[in-house]
Amino acid sequence: MRVAVTYIHHDCFVVRLGGRTLLFDWPDAAHRTPAAEAAARQALAGADLWVFFSHSHPDHCGADVRDLARAAARVRFVLSFDVPDMAPDLDLDGAFIAEPEEPQSAFMDAEGLAVSCIEANDLGVAFLVECEGVRLYFSGDLALWDWPEQDAAARRHTEDYFAASLAQVAAFGPHLALVNADPRLASWSGAHRAAQALAPRLLVPMHAFGDTARVAEFAAACPVPGVDVFAYSRPGETRELIF
Repeated sequence: MRVAVTYIHHDCFVVRLGGRTLLFDWPDAAHRTPAAEAAARQALAGADLWVFFSHSHPDHCGADVRDLARAAARVRFVLSFDVPDMAPDLDLDGAFIAEPEEPQSAFMDAEGLAVSCIEANDLGVAFLVECEGVRLYFSGDLALWDWPEQDAAARRHTEDYFAASLAQVAAFGPHLALVNADPRLASWSGAHRAAQALAPRLLVPMHAFGDTARVAEFAAACPVPGVDVFAYSRPGETRELIF
């Protein structure tokens, strides 16, 4: 099976696998560029589309997604539990709501797309997706948020939660991992550790706010044997894998 990952902007990516197209974290208009919108529309044309929102922050959740999805042949939605209340402008009746309190209640469509989630330590969820034997992890805002101003107790809590979450994702065994690599933090919000712990075939750093030069900087500093890092430089750029 051919799997293709296309960068749109910030945490927004399109993943094509098994005849399906998955769109993650389409942002609102203030957090994207015209080039990003053009790349997304091209990628979604005629698609059997699944739209995922990991949480309701505007840099991850755009209320105009239905307009974007009109070019798709078919569209379904998977929403973090916070999205219906926090983003009421979204009209997504019939969406599957991802609830981290029910980790065993994975959703599977009639064609074999399975989705479960882990609660993020900022807001919303991280997604674990499996399709035809290919496993994908999308972190959303689950990350090592070790801000310098944290006190010792907050830093311990952040570290413990991130370590436990990584262990859970490692047990899932993702082939493809889209992980938060925030350039504002010296730790890259834990992305190096994620690369080592998860050892995916392809690691996709996210959360650079469109600053793709920082993505290249992260990739150069992340030499994990066997892990390829997608150092994208422009909206619409695509990396492919064969399974």
